[in-house]
Amino acid sequence: MHEPYTFLTGLTVSDLEDLLEDIRIYMELEQGKNVDFWKDMTIITEDEISKLRKLESFGKGPGELQK
Repeated sequence: MHEPYTFLTGLTVSDLEDLLEDIRIYMELEQGKNVDFWKDMTIITEDEISKLRKLESFGKGPGELQK
């Protein structure tokens, strides 16, 4: 089984923003079930969005962070 954050690799900011909306919907539908998982996924997704936006501000794409 893969760690959940590994599924975020290669997604764009737009993809991640869509994912955040999907997570919010699942949190509502599950009515408190798995709330810790969804909160963790929200934090991880928001962090990834922040990283990608920083890369964009430096004119770099995904995968170019370590150069």
